Amino acid sequence: METSLILHDLDPDSAARLLPPGPGRTVFAALPEVSACRGCFGCFTRTPGVCVTGDRARGFAALVSRHSELCVVSRLVYGGFSPAVKRVVDRSLAHLLPFFRIRDGVMRHLYRSPAAMRLRAVFYGAAGDGESMELAERVVAANAANLGAGAWEARFLRGAPEAPLPWGSFTSRGLPRRRQARAASWWRPRWPAREARR
Repeated sequence: METSLILHDLDPDSAARLLPPGPGRTVFAALPEVSACRGCFGCFTRTPGVCVTGDRARGFAALVSRHSELCVVSRLVYGGFSPAVKRVVDRSLAHLLPFFRIRDGVMRHLYRSPAAMRLRAVFYGAAGDGESMELAERVVAANAANLGAGAWEARFLRGAPEAPLPWGSFTSRGLPRRRQARAASWWRPRWPAREARR
């Protein structure tokens, strides 16, 4: 069964109007803000899979693992997620394992859950700044690669969302070719490969 975890930074009235509850849908509000990730890696060593900070985002990584799709609704701030949403996304680090593997020439964490999820982001407040939108697409692509998402999508709304958000047209065929190339070139290491240095 397809299940969606929706992370948003909307006010409660807008969230109730735009994100109606439904079967297989879990809604997580980023406001009021949660504590920032401390980078202590306690979610790897002391309490595997669970953040050690005791607030309401403690179990967010477990929610990510249990859903087939992560939908993020965020205000576009400097080409990325809003600070409240960024804090929650950073706290999903416990969704990963502390071990690494080289994928496409980049070091990535191993994933706790083997099933590939999908990542969808809807940015509102995009006032036609093409550079911010391009950067936001790169941020979503990087988060998709880090979280093990098999497909990702970024959409932009000019103002605040006014109608129920368009979830139905998302395709799960994987990354389109141009997005794969752009995501790979963005995260390519800037130093020469080990073989080339010898």
